[in-house]
Amino acid sequence: MKPSFLVVARNGELVNKFEQDSILKAANIKDYLEGLGDYQDVSIFQLSLNSGISKDWVKLAALES
Repeated sequence: MKPSFLVVARNGELVNKFEQDSILKAANIKDYLEGLGDYQDVSIFQLSLNSGISKDWVKLAALES
């Protein structure tokens, strides 16, 4: 299964990316990275297929419970 979630952690010019295959894994990594306090911004993006050909990463605004 190809990763469909991407966690992006940014601190100035440093950007770390973590590809995950489930929202739960992505949320766990996001929580961990935010807890470190080393990053200015930690976001989760989801892979979106537009018309089955083109792919875009879409930022998730909030996680559903």
